[in-house]
This record gives sequence, structure tokens and C-alpha cells, in this order.
Amino acid sequence: FRNRCRMYPALINCCTINWFPPWPEEALTEVARQFLDDPVLNELKLDQKILDVLPSVFCKLHTTAANLSTKMMNQMKRANYITPTKYLDLVEMYKLLVTEKSQELGGLKSKLSNGLGKLEATAQQVAKLEVELKEQGKIVDQEKEKCDKLNI
Repeated sequence: FRNRCRMYPALINCCTINWFPPWPEEALTEVARQFLDDPVLNELKLDQKILDVLPSVFCKLHTTAANLSTKMMNQMKRANYITPTKYLDLVEMYKLLVTEKSQELGGLKSKLSNGLGKLEATAQQVAKLEVELKEQGKIVDQEKEKCDKLNI
């Protein structure tokens, strides 16, 4: 082994050890809580009960994925690394999705309210036209009676 290491120093120099110690659940929860305490999310006025539960949900997801990864390694001999970076990506992806969907729903809400406003304005115009039509119908009936008297 020593001779081989001397002949091929890249075996030692270019090797990296993938060692990712698991974070404790309290740390995962606190990190998620800090990430979710964001001014952008505060502007969206999300339900506080949901924001209080989310860090523990993220923690549970991460620890479950890590446990299943070790189970997969034991059963299938296939490595799947669940790292703290992936946990941070999970929280960031949630923030991104919530922001995007809130903006999308806000746009749809404004379109809906705009459409309802136009429908209301149209209904008012139709009501005015119906009143005018009734008045003009009376005038037409009077003129028709005059014409009938003249024709007789």
C-alpha cells in the first residue's frame, strides 16, 4: 500500500471524505425558525399557527429522510447523502414557493375583483337601459294609438 501511495500520490491528494455529521433536532428546528422569520414572508401575512409548526415539520422530514437513507444504505448498499445543505435548500424552496404562489394568487384575485367590478357596472347599465326601454315603450304605445286613430 505504501509503494502504491508513493507511485500514485493523487490517491491521497485528491481524495475527499464525505463525512456529514447529523444535526440535532433542536438545531434543525431553530435554523428553520430563523429562515422563516423573513420580512418577505411577514409581508404575506401567513397564519402564525402554520409558521409555528413548520420548523418541526421540516425537522421531521429531514430526520426521516436521513433515517431512510441509512436504511437504503444497509439494504441496497447504495449511498444517498442527506446533508444540512439539503435541509437549507428545503427551507429556501418552501419560502420561494410560498412567495411565488402568493403573488400568483394575488394576481388572480385582482383579476377576479376587476371582473366582478365590470359585471356589477354592466348590471347597473342594464338596469338603466331597462328603465329607459320601459319609458320608450310607453311612448311607442301612445304614438301607436295616435296612428291607429288616424288610420280609422
